[in-house]
Amino acid sequence: MKKALSEPLITVYIPTYNRVSLLQRAVDSVLLQTYKNIEVIVVDDQSTDSTVEYLRSVSKCNANVRFFVNEVNSGACVSRNKAIHEARGEYVTGLDDDDYFCKDHVESLLRAWRKKDKDAIAIFPNFLRDAGGVLKKASARLKSCRASDLIFSNWIGNQIFTQRDVLQSVGGFDEDFPAWQDYECWYRLLKNTGKKAVCSGEYTYVQDASHAQERISSSGTDKITRAWNLFTEKHLLSRTEREIVRLMLVTYGVRNVKLRYLLIKMVRMPKPTNIKNSIVVIFKYLKII
Repeated sequence: MKKALSEPLITVYIPTYNRVSLLQRAVDSVLLQTYKNIEVIVVDDQSTDSTVEYLRSVSKCNANVRFFVNEVNSGACVSRNKAIHEARGEYVTGLDDDDYFCKDHVESLLRAWRKKDKDAIAIFPNFLRDAGGVLKKASARLKSCRASDLIFSNWIGNQIFTQRDVLQSVGGFDEDFPAWQDYECWYRLLKNTGKKAVCSGEYTYVQDASHAQERISSSGTDKITRAWNLFTEKHLLSRTEREIVRLMLVTYGVRNVKLRYLLIKMVRMPKPTNIKNSIVVIFKYLKII
């Protein structure tokens, strides 16, 4: 009982498809965590490489590793939801198969969770970018954010740490979205609960920008535009909110945005120091960079 209170089981879910070498690194980074009471759930989306053979081997050697294989290729959202449904941990967090954890990632998330106030429902990390073995800090996230803050940017990123029951209660990821599934899920979670997400303040999640394979979260401009339409319609955003969210499309190469909404965004940003993000967007809009 004492161990259950001090070391709760934490589920790390990993969706994967045809990237066995990257998957091995991701799984290893979880197994080598300083925090040990972890279960790993990998859901394979009908890979045609040696992924399943690897998963059989690693699960045989590690009792805390479980895996499932989708009946048909269904996309990362279906895989994530299956893992969340099967999770046994009190808490859950995710990992993309082309990313990896620093050794104290899970420990730092749990530490931040224990320090949070009652108004916080999720923790998210700052992250590092791996540029061919060179780790660089990405821009710091907001210290905390609510659903209204996510209108301006996805301050949270691609992963959160929260209670399993909370993520299950909001229905997990919307499988109808062709992109922005994580962004939409976080917005829905914060909007439905009226609570906030808090940054751990530590750089413990590594996004690999060096490999040649497509990222799980990458999508073409058509998918991004469709995701924007779905997001704004699903959440009944006002015209101004719709156009502020549309500004995020610029970073994907979509230019049909209006500059006046960029000015509104710059004025209403939840943190003045992050006005530089809006300046980057306007430069991209004008094709200066």
